[in-house]
Amino acid sequence: MNATVQLVDPNTKEPPKTNLFYSVDYGLALTNLGSTIESLVKLGTRFAVCGMAARGLAGSIAAETGSDADAAYKELIANTIPNSRMVSAGVLAINRAQEYGYTLLTAL
Repeated sequence: MNATVQLVDPNTKEPPKTNLFYSVDYGLALTNLGSTIESLVKLGTRFAVCGMAARGLAGSIAAETGSDADAAYKELIANTIPNSRMVSAGVLAINRAQEYGYTLLTAL
């Protein structure tokens, strides 16, 4: 299988069974450098999830698993992280946020 996103649990060297970015146990082994989703939500961070990227990912997941792209997309949006919202296009949402004074964008 040629997975689109290849995330491996640094401790087990296997595909993760949960969202690794909720755990403080990985420290500097992950790109979040020890910051967790929960800690960012507590600080008031708002997350925008790009609908175009999610559709593309859903299509890749469907192709790799033999499932339906619409079903994969629905599952992705049903399981977004706290304090997030789907936006049509992430780039457009960032541009609009900058109009309101937001200045930082991190894309992982």
